[in-house]
Amino acid sequence: MENRSPKQALHEAFQKSRLIASVQADEGTPLDDPEVLLRSAKASLQSGAAALRLQGANNIDFIKERTGALVIALIKRKYKDCDPYITPTEKEVDELLHTTCEVIAVDGTLRERPTPIVQLVRRIHYAGRLAMFDCDSIESIDAAIRAGADLIGTTLSGYTENSPKQSAPDLQLLREAAKLGFGKDPTKGPILIAEGRFQDRWQVDAALRIGAFAVTVGGAINDPIKNTGRLMPNPKAISTEKIAAIDVGGTWLRYSRCSPLGILGGPFNNAERMQMPPKREERIAWLVQQIERNKPERIGISSAGVVWDNVVTLSKKFIPENQGTDYNVLREHLSGDDPIGVIALGDGHASAWAHACHPDFAGKDIVVMAIGTGLGFGHVREGKIEMGKHGEYSRLNDLPGPGNKTFEQLLGGAGLTPNPSDEQKEMANRAVEHAIRMVSTFLFPDVVVVCGTVGMQPWLNLELPEQEGWPNVPVARSPFGADAGLYGAAALALYPPETS
Repeated sequence: MENRSPKQALHEAFQKSRLIASVQADEGTPLDDPEVLLRSAKASLQSGAAALRLQGANNIDFIKERTGALVIALIKRKYKDCDPYITPTEKEVDELLHTTCEVIAVDGTLRERPTPIVQLVRRIHYAGRLAMFDCDSIESIDAAIRAGADLIGTTLSGYTENSPKQSAPDLQLLREAAKLGFGKDPTKGPILIAEGRFQDRWQVDAALRIGAFAVTVGGAINDPIKNTGRLMPNPKAISTEKIAAIDVGGTWLRYSRCSPLGILGGPFNNAERMQMPPKREERIAWLVQQIERNKPERIGISSAGVVWDNVVTLSKKFIPENQGTDYNVLREHLSGDDPIGVIALGDGHASAWAHACHPDFAGKDIVVMAIGTGLGFGHVREGKIEMGKHGEYSRLNDLPGPGNKTFEQLLGGAGLTPNPSDEQKEMANRAVEHAIRMVSTFLFPDVVVVCGTVGMQPWLNLELPEQEGWPNVPVARSPFGADAGLYGAAALALYPPETS
């Protein structure tokens, strides 16, 4: 060890920046080589990283000697009947104490382990090193403070049964932890380290503003294996001949095999439809009949209402017995063993996704207004459908429009007569202009697309005049026409979106 203490080394390192680069490789991969890891470490340090998080005694010695960087060290080792695998026993601690690392990271969760964690901390501190606890919950963080940890990370949130599974960093845990009174001086008490699934600059900035002392980033910087997998195009796509599309609308129930050319192959000439049955059992029975006749491996479903985990959790009453419909029952009638099988979303989300997959709109920030029996709404930004945590959609339909009526009452087919009067058309045109201006000024999309049976009517005016001070967002009629819901169902099956 150098003459300076680990705490002094920690303090000096973070004068440079508040970013820790985790430079690790899974065993047996092409990256699992000290020289390769050294080059990654040097690149991170040269680009501004303040410290390194390294795994394995040999790698630590090799990289530490050639960079002189502050090192948070760990050894990943699995034991039978032991869930913790980050420096789980005294054996791993002793191996790390033979290196020149300043900090030793251990599993800081409350799970059972071969060696009591307090015993590990005593051993680390007795040797003059600092102890970092990799935690998963506010309870484990609180316990880490009481156990004498010098650094405490949110490292294991999302990776244990006691923490929420999510694809993004657990910033909420970070907020709760920051309230426990962490300091900003590493020489005077424990510091809080944000870690786990950081991918973007804004996430790092947010963590520091919440109260983290520093942020550890691994895969997004130094793991081309993870990044290659993350950027691989649509691994869940499937052959068009093996999918079917179902559109559950306010008037019709429709089923179609997907054409060999996919969702852009023209109209669904093979679509079957029936007037919406009043009973759920009748609807399911008819769909089962179509599925067993065509034998698809995967089906996409566009359904009115809020849909989550393929279940209609909330629905208006213009479709009887729609709320509570569980489309997972259709799985047993599919052919093959496709792991997805059934994918259902609300009709607004599905219609938006269909347009986001179309060449004219792919890559754009797109808002879709599906004006049929009701008024559906969907928004796709950066290739993801914007929705609530459980499939909720933005309820433009229920907001008040002109004349003290909702937009759905003014625009939806259920509120209009089959042959709307001139007065109804005038009110509908006022409503659609008002709705588009609202959407444009709140969301600033690249384009607003209108679809659905009412949305495609030539009397509905979508050529809005420019208005000073308001965004001039282009408005387009859908290339899918009145079939946007069916195309949406096909798009869900062909290109399953991320929904969490």
